[in-house]
Amino acid sequence: MRPALRRPTPAAASSNAAACGIKYQRAPAGARRPASAARPRQRAAAPFAAAAPAGDAPIASAPPPLPDLTGVWLADYRASANRPALLAALGLSGLARVTADRLIEGVRVDASPGGRLTVAYLSVVPFIAVSETFDPARATRSPRRDGRAGDQEGRLKAGEDGPIVTITWGEPAAATLVERYTVSDAGRTLSVTATLTPARGGAAVTATTIYRRAKGWTPKYSYPGGGETRRAALAALAAAALARPAAALPPGTRPALSDPFARVGPAPPVFPRKVLGRALAVLLLRSCYDALEGMRVCPMDVWQGETFWRRRTGAWEPYIDARARAGAAVPRPPQGELTDPAYFDFISAVQWDAIDDALGSPQAAFDEACDPDPDSGDAGCPDGGRRRVERAGGVPASLAAARAEFFASAGAMMLSNMRAGFQGVSFAVPPSPSTPADAPAALAALATTLVDGGYALAAKVEERAGGKELALRCEGPAVLWGAGGRAARGAPPNALDAVVASALLAAVVDGRPAVTVTATATEAVWRLKEKRET
Repeated sequence: MRPALRRPTPAAASSNAAACGIKYQRAPAGARRPASAARPRQRAAAPFAAAAPAGDAPIASAPPPLPDLTGVWLADYRASANRPALLAALGLSGLARVTADRLIEGVRVDASPGGRLTVAYLSVVPFIAVSETFDPARATRSPRRDGRAGDQEGRLKAGEDGPIVTITWGEPAAATLVERYTVSDAGRTLSVTATLTPARGGAAVTATTIYRRAKGWTPKYSYPGGGETRRAALAALAAAALARPAAALPPGTRPALSDPFARVGPAPPVFPRKVLGRALAVLLLRSCYDALEGMRVCPMDVWQGETFWRRRTGAWEPYIDARARAGAAVPRPPQGELTDPAYFDFISAVQWDAIDDALGSPQAAFDEACDPDPDSGDAGCPDGGRRRVERAGGVPASLAAARAEFFASAGAMMLSNMRAGFQGVSFAVPPSPSTPADAPAALAALATTLVDGGYALAAKVEERAGGKELALRCEGPAVLWGAGGRAARGAPPNALDAVVASALLAAVVDGRPAVTVTATATEAVWRLKEKRET
């Protein structure tokens, strides 16, 4: 049986809420969550889960004549084809991606005489070693393989060379997954060819996993001290994932844009960095949260309770392990302490990774939790506690367009909050420059405010390319690790100084800056607009 993942303690939850601007909503006294609003049961972020017969009418079909599939089959990933592309198409990331790509070592198949097919996935982690059962006489339902909320429906039929399983799920990211099982090599090799087809169109992705018949299976790894708690399991997963080579990506592609287990990017910095001012830390993170909420591309109750929580949980122990390997004197920073640059670095990176999840699968309309209490200030919330949210003009045309919109919105909110004062703290923010000639002084003043607030050890502003470019270099910023990791994965670095500075310079620069990350600093370079004759 898989134990449920424990949520953070109330104190930790409160700190994490402050970190990302999470808004908790109070339900009316005696009110119950409506069935339609019930949150899905938290489960381990694995790509497979046990299936149970659906309650619909039986499907008229004779039991398929299955080949001899029963037994243990160990995965031969070197002989397999295109698995990384399929995992990327499924949208798996974090713990789910590591599990599917590295920590499932094979399958145990039971092809019963009645035609039922049961596939149990052999994993080093007990609560991920789950199974799916398919029945030729009726559909089965189980949690979605891509880790998103909701169920999938599975159907089994006989093919010319073996059983064919068809799995479908609805929005978000509605798709059909067809798996074809064939046995060859005198019964010694099992091939499972899977084709994923998006419901909204787009290219189908096909991958083949090769398995070799074996007499049995013994896990390659074990937990430190034999513990099977969530923390020990995650620590063991991280160690196994980092020690075991990852599958090669197809040419021209990068690791998943928000995979906290990706073996790319710098080690966490261990040199001393400034203690952040609490108000500045909360302002920066809260502005990013509010910018995502304002875009109206996902239900924020699901994002904060599922997406962000899973990201944070899956990345925490690997981050601690990486800090220990890097030689940090205190590998485990206090959770929720935003003034600690090691913790702020972690939580900002996780926040941006979770935001990328939402931007990568935007929704034009959805139902979202709200607070119907008249005293809550949540105007227009129906009595049922759910409101319909629709985004005007449809979803962004691409991930790049969504990121650009988020970048501009987050920067504008940061700048506005700093000018208005935040949590009783006033920030020295200069007026936005109206001409390129005024830009260096304005940017230098903003950089001084960020340094004084503990965001970086030091900052330098300089003009380049004969006055056509303006650069901001922050030494030892509080986002150094996260920015470096995201840049290495091909995602925009979460250089928050560049975000707010872009809002300040919006009238005199062309577009977003080019951001680079070194072992000790981040640097943003803007192209100044051409001077016009008056």
